[in-house]
Amino acid sequence: MPAFKWCALSFSLFLSAVSASGTALTDLKKGGVTIPLVRRRLGRRSFQDGDVVGGTIGLGDYLDTSYTAVAMVGNSSFALELDTKWEDISVISTSCKKGLQCTSETLPRYNTSISFEPIGSPIMGYNITEDRAGHSIDIGARVGRDTVTFAGLTLPNQSLVAIDNFTTAGGAYPFDGAVGRLGLAFPTSGNNLAGLVAFGALVKWSISFVDGHVLTPKYQLNNSPSLSTLEWEEQWLEHIQDIGGFIPRLVASGGIERPLFAITLQRETIDISGNGQLTIGRLPDGIDESNITWVPVRLIPPEDGGWASPSFAPNETYPRGWEIVLDAVFFDGKNVTDNTTRTSHPTLSAAIDIHNNHLVAPNGGFGAIQHALGSDLYLDCSKPYNLTFQIGGKLFPVDPRDFYTSLGGGNTARCSPNVEDRSLSLSYDEQKAPYNWTLGVPFLKSNAVVFYFGNLTHPSADPPKIGLVSFVPEDVGELLQSAVSKAEGATANLPEASQAAPTNSQAITRGASSATATSRSSPATTSASNAGGVSHSPGEAFVRMVLLLVLRAFML
Repeated sequence: MPAFKWCALSFSLFLSAVSASGTALTDLKKGGVTIPLVRRRLGRRSFQDGDVVGGTIGLGDYLDTSYTAVAMVGNSSFALELDTKWEDISVISTSCKKGLQCTSETLPRYNTSISFEPIGSPIMGYNITEDRAGHSIDIGARVGRDTVTFAGLTLPNQSLVAIDNFTTAGGAYPFDGAVGRLGLAFPTSGNNLAGLVAFGALVKWSISFVDGHVLTPKYQLNNSPSLSTLEWEEQWLEHIQDIGGFIPRLVASGGIERPLFAITLQRETIDISGNGQLTIGRLPDGIDESNITWVPVRLIPPEDGGWASPSFAPNETYPRGWEIVLDAVFFDGKNVTDNTTRTSHPTLSAAIDIHNNHLVAPNGGFGAIQHALGSDLYLDCSKPYNLTFQIGGKLFPVDPRDFYTSLGGGNTARCSPNVEDRSLSLSYDEQKAPYNWTLGVPFLKSNAVVFYFGNLTHPSADPPKIGLVSFVPEDVGELLQSAVSKAEGATANLPEASQAAPTNSQAITRGASSATATSRSSPATTSASNAGGVSHSPGEAFVRMVLLLVLRAFML
């Protein structure tokens, strides 16, 4: 989803929401975190042995196109798609009647009549214009609070979106086993509908582009006083622990040992391997500071659409997302760097986006890659092309097994590259983005990525950063050719599978290992009863993968 530049917002509902009596941080030894709904500065706290300092959970994988994790909302568990560009949590409710997820008999839905506490009025006709053809999603939703448990960590009063109905101009939402979204974005991205409604009485809004990449919301306000952009953004920063996303609230309250989360992705196509895991508050086992390359998250000044500096931190500049600076880009040893951007301060940069199953390149970079690949309609799946990003002075290649999408059809020579031209993207977000590249799923499968929030209100004191560790082995070319050879000796179709999100997770306590309690299932697809998993034959999976790619622009 694109980032939003808000101009004004009613504040009355938020004031009433935070007027409730606050409670102190509870004992964390059992994984519970209670955050008071009172205004206060962000801080850290001291941990003792036995205290919960983080959590970890395994991931589900739908054909390497979307990744899910199980969260408990209220008293029920749901597989939610991970999204590093959106911050809030959304879950399809039992009231939803339109869309495949709503009508599916195998997928659970959120019962809002049990513990859901609504905030404000229902949002009717929440409209997102997403692609150049004007296709859109119309959503009816309610925003409220409930207790959420994720990766062994529990937060009460978490703002979230209950989706009551949605329709898309492109047809049914593709079936990937998820019944909502779990946002992992930086809290100054502006992409937090639940937080916005908790923060003010937002009734109806739509999105439009202004000046390339800055978005202007259109909404109806009630008769309450509204805030200027600066006032609104300042108040937002001071209340992140109240109305922010799940992990930002943990960071703001000092509820985890380190202000970070880390992601490693499994591979379920071409050469099934690896373990998908998300770790909060601590680095995953096997990864330490000595093998991480840290690079700063790009800070965006207000004149380029960034967050306004608040009065309590007048010299601060904030991120608009998980965007980093690139040194250069190489394809098979040739420099294909393209510095074209749409901001007043051109910088070669990239957004890290688990929600995008492609690598998205600027027109010049894409053209250079296409020229190197030649004019053939299909690529030989066994040829190990080398697409490498130089970041922080080090080289981070995309695993050749992740460079391809297999087209099946009983022919291992039928593959297409997982690289998309930004100018031809169906998503307005990608067409108008202020960064050059989008490092989607192929990059995250090839590298462990650590997302470090730092100090949310004063980034200069502890700047946000991204940590990278390459998982690409030296013999990756042989591994790709071996996988193709095995397929040629069997069905001539490269393997593809879907893995349901594991339901078990583990809180990490001080003095203990951060190893997850979840274990990877066998390559065979797990049961749909495991939090919404789904199995497909190779041919059926390919058709559904194509549907997912076509309708990706209509993501919730």
